[in-house]
Amino acid sequence: MRDFAQELVDLVIDNVAATTIATDIGNCGRVCRHWFPRSRIHLFSHLTLTNAGSANIESFLNIIDGSFVPILSLVHTLHIRIVVHSPRPSDQHMTRLRNLPNLKELRMHGQTVDSSNFLQEVQFFSLVDSYVLSVGTGCTSLTRFDLVLPTTLSIHVLADVLSSLPFLRELRLSPENYGAGIVDPATFPTPTEGIVDRKTAPRTDAFPPHLHTLDIELYVGASLLFRWLLSLPEPPILTSLTIKASESLESHGPVETYLRRFGAHTESLTLAYHLEDRFSGYLIEDTRALEARIFRFTPRLVKLELSMQQSETIPTILLLLPSAHLTTLKVGVCINVGTREPDWSAIDKVVSRFGTLLRLSVTDQRLGHSIITTEAMGLMPNARARNILVLNVV
Repeated sequence: MRDFAQELVDLVIDNVAATTIATDIGNCGRVCRHWFPRSRIHLFSHLTLTNAGSANIESFLNIIDGSFVPILSLVHTLHIRIVVHSPRPSDQHMTRLRNLPNLKELRMHGQTVDSSNFLQEVQFFSLVDSYVLSVGTGCTSLTRFDLVLPTTLSIHVLADVLSSLPFLRELRLSPENYGAGIVDPATFPTPTEGIVDRKTAPRTDAFPPHLHTLDIELYVGASLLFRWLLSLPEPPILTSLTIKASESLESHGPVETYLRRFGAHTESLTLAYHLEDRFSGYLIEDTRALEARIFRFTPRLVKLELSMQQSETIPTILLLLPSAHLTTLKVGVCINVGTREPDWSAIDKVVSRFGTLLRLSVTDQRLGHSIITTEAMGLMPNARARNILVLNVV
C-alpha cells in the first residue's frame, strides 16, 4: 500500500469518509503513515460534543492533551449538544474550545428533558452567548451558525449573539420543543428574564453584514424577527430565505414588507405557514393572498418550495410565479381524508411556461413522499417529456 500514489490514497480515504462511519476512518489512519494525515483530517473535521454521554467535552479535551497534532485546527464543523438538565460545561472547558482557526460551521443544540425548568434553559442561552462571543468575533472562517432552541429565546439575546458573528453568511434557527421560538421579553414572559433589560429594544448597531441565507423554523416569532431585521440601519440582503412558522395570517406583515423591499434579490424561497396542535393535528394555512402579493416582488427566483392546504389551488398559485429563472419547484400538500386530487393536467399546462424548470415535485407535506402517481404522469405529457418530474423525494 505504501507504493500507491498519495492522490489515490487520498481518494480512497475520501470515499470511506463519505460512505461509512467514523470508526472506519480511524482504522484508515492505522494502515500506515501515508494514510494518517488524510484520515486525521476527516476524523476531526466534523465534531460532535456534548455535556452528557460518551462523546463529552471533557473526554475530547483529554484527547487534545495527549496528541502531538493541533487537533483544534482540523475542526471545520462543531456541533455542541447541551442537555440543559445535565451539569453545565465548565467555563474552563469551553474556553479551551475557542481556538478553532478553521471553523466554518457552529451548531449549538439545547436539548431538554423537563421543559418546565426555566433556570437551566437560561443557563443554556447564557452559554451560547458567552461561547459565541469567545469563538466568533475573530474567526474569519466561521460563516454558518445553527441554533436549536429548547424554549423561547428573547430577541435581545439573539441580537447579542449575532453581533459576535461578524463574518456570518448563513443562519438557521429551529425548535427542539413544541412552542419554541423568538419573543419580545417586554410582552412575553421568557426564561431569559434577568439576562436582558425588558425595557430596552434589541441592539441594532452590530449585525453580520454579509448574511445572505436565513432558514427559520419557529412556533412563534418569525414576524418579530423580521420586524427587527427591518429596523437595522442596513437590513440583510437575503438571497436564500426559508420560513416555516406557526403564525396567523394577520402577523405576516413584516415578512411581506421585507420581500417587497428586498425580494428582488431572493433566488431561493421556502414558505410554509401552518398551525400545528399537538392534540388536533396539523393544518397548513391558506396563504394564497400573501403569495399573490409577494411573488411580483421576487422576479429572480431559481428555487421555490411551497406548502398548500388545498391541492386544487396549485395551478392558481403557479400562475403567479415568475418564470424566467425558475429551475426547481417543490409543492407540499396537506393530505387528509377527503383531500381532492390535484388537477394534474392544469399543472402540466402551467409549468410549460417555465422553460428553465429542471425539477418539479409534489409531495405529501407531512410524510415527504411524492404523490405523483403513474396515472398523474399520464396527465402530464409535457412535464414527462421534459423529464422534470421528481418521484423519489427524500
